[in-house]
Amino acid sequence: MSSNDLPSRMDLLLRQALSVVTDVQQLKVLTLFTQKLAGAAWQAWLGHREPKDNSQTHEFIVLGNALQIAEHQGLDLSQKRIACAFALCHDCFPIQRIMEQDQRLADEHEQALVAQEINQQRLQHMHGGADKARELLTNLASGPNPDCLAISPQEIERCCALIAIHDAWKLSPPQPIPSHDALALCCFEADVLWPLHPLGVQADLERALANGKEVELFLPQVWNDQAHQNQLTLKLARSGWSHLPEADFVHSHVLFRTQKGYSLYKMWSDFWHLDV
Repeated sequence: MSSNDLPSRMDLLLRQALSVVTDVQQLKVLTLFTQKLAGAAWQAWLGHREPKDNSQTHEFIVLGNALQIAEHQGLDLSQKRIACAFALCHDCFPIQRIMEQDQRLADEHEQALVAQEINQQRLQHMHGGADKARELLTNLASGPNPDCLAISPQEIERCCALIAIHDAWKLSPPQPIPSHDALALCCFEADVLWPLHPLGVQADLERALANGKEVELFLPQVWNDQAHQNQLTLKLARSGWSHLPEADFVHSHVLFRTQKGYSLYKMWSDFWHLDV
């Protein structure tokens, strides 16, 4: 185990995520904060997460995405601390996930039922996650060595408010993140990028295996097909946001409203040979 109570592979992901922070003082503060929080998250739920839920690497990849976007957007230290807390805590309440591609494969009658079930489970996931994150962050901030966290009650509430809406774009009808909220966009886009990351694609394939589906992991086309399905989910979700001004978006066919979020999306789309 590493010095911050994380397995070494997770500690490496954490350090790589933090490496994009250019301000030395911010990096010092965020390193202490994320090490303490990531260790607590690992002990509380990440360490015993199963493939049916998600990959144990998910939070660390989202953290890396969030810090890249935050740096590019010029977010301040408080906003970055909230984004870090969001990344490490947003999926702390597990659910029996229904994948959007499964909904697309259902017939017309079943699709309505599946959409209703997705709504129910996602609301439970978001609200339960906000409550659980609030408890964890509050306990850490008031426990031994609280100075290394330095997260205020106001920052905790801001983080939990973001967790409570982070999957609202998957609801029927979808509820977009406001374009004017730079921190919310940072957190949202960091999470939305996960399914195109190779570890995100692997997580979906492993989830399918864990649910009893036949998946041939040794065929490259299976991985590309899964990446295509994951990208399709993002593209189809964009149509539910047609009431938002077109000028808010970097590209007309995708959800991204930050240049960095879109550049990461394009990078992974190119990696999988997918049209943006």
